[in-house]
Amino acid sequence: MSPPQVLAEARSKITQPILIDGGFRRGADIVKALALGANALQLGRATLYGLAARGKLVSRKCSIDNTMAQIGCSLIADLRPDWILKIDCLWPLAPD
Repeated sequence: MSPPQVLAEARSKITQPILIDGGFRRGADIVKALALGANALQLGRATLYGLAARGKLVSRKCSIDNTMAQIGCSLIADLRPDWILKIDCLWPLAPD
């Protein structure tokens, strides 16, 4: 089972917050995880490396904003699993 499938299944079975740790590097991947029911993502090392390289965190936020705009969703709170097909047409899930 792929991580997105596991996430969607977990969300359907539990009501506790779901925090994702690792494997999400692009804005599109982050938007997918949120659409599938994640409450938050812990970006960790990749984000810290980006910050050390002078502001790549801003680039990641822009990537999230661009993904949201391209699928036509203006609020993260509005994301639902049915947005995934639109996102996949733009960016398939990044390999680990």
